[in-house]
Amino acid sequence: MSDEIMETEAETETAAVESQETKTFTQDELDRIVADRVAREQRKFDKKLSGVDLDEAKELLAQREAAELERQKERGEFDSILKKTVEKKDMEIQSYKTKLQQTLVDGAILGAASNNNAVNPNQVSQLLKK
Repeated sequence: MSDEIMETEAETETAAVESQETKTFTQDELDRIVADRVAREQRKFDKKLSGVDLDEAKELLAQREAAELERQKERGEFDSILKKTVEKKDMEIQSYKTKLQQTLVDGAILGAASNNNAVNPNQVSQLLKK
């Protein structure tokens, strides 16, 4: 009985070794695979957005937002209007702070690393930002 178990284990190990062999790809094959995948995703989004003008969609969303704001004003929901306005402005301020951080601090670190002949200034910048 133990001989049967040992034979089964040996067969399992052999199968595992054979299944561990992986296929390697050349750079051209990998580029083709990635290009095919990107093309499929592009077709998917093109199909979803066919006939849709993005500028017009943005304008419609802005109009819908303005109409909702007017309805809330008519109902006297000034607290919710104020809250939404404050949230929107806070998000905008945070966005500007992030852009300013990237421009001033990250640019200064990258410039200093470049001026001091760092091998990879981008890597130095990433390490120092944290």
